[in-house]
Amino acid sequence: PDDTYGLRTNDWYLISSLSGGAAADVQKHAAESASLFMKPDDHWDQLDVASQSGPVVETLVSQLVAVRDADRTIDRSQS
Repeated sequence: PDDTYGLRTNDWYLISSLSGGAAADVQKHAAESASLFMKPDDHWDQLDVASQSGPVVETLVSQLVAVRDADRTIDRSQS
């Protein structure tokens, strides 16, 4: 779907849906719907560790929301 985003670091790969209205709602929904995979060990993204890694999910989701919002701001300014 259009509202699904991913963020990859050296240690993690997060996939989450960023839908909703207010920023706090988006972040809460994104954290609840997130899948998190440990890299580089999980080559095929099979073991979702999001439920055991709450602080990591929260940090990556906040970064993902910030990047998504910055991208939208750039798109609006170029219109």
